[in-house]
Amino acid sequence: MEISSFDEAMSYEPAEGWKRVALSDHEAFNCEWFEKPPGHSSPMQEHEHEQVSIVIHGELTMYTGEDEYVLGPYDSVLLEPHDPHSFENTGETTAMGIDIFTPPRSKDYWMD
Repeated sequence: MEISSFDEAMSYEPAEGWKRVALSDHEAFNCEWFEKPPGHSSPMQEHEHEQVSIVIHGELTMYTGEDEYVLGPYDSVLLEPHDPHSFENTGETTAMGIDIFTPPRSKDYWMD
């Protein structure tokens, strides 16, 4: 068993106001908390990881290049490897949620 304390977990900001907290790192997956301020958008991307994103608070619009989907509290999306996607906070409050990646993804993905 491994217990992670949110207050002691490694946190980083890939962009101003966009906070990510590494909740757990495992050889098979990793899990990160995120806070995305209103108006913030991540770039269109695709990667080798399966990704589950769960919105806890606020609203995120996910773009796939062809479609867009609005995710609210407790909505989730499963992205297969190499699915193009981008998330934008189109709401008026900070969006918060959890991302799970397998295989695990390093914080260096955003920091490089």
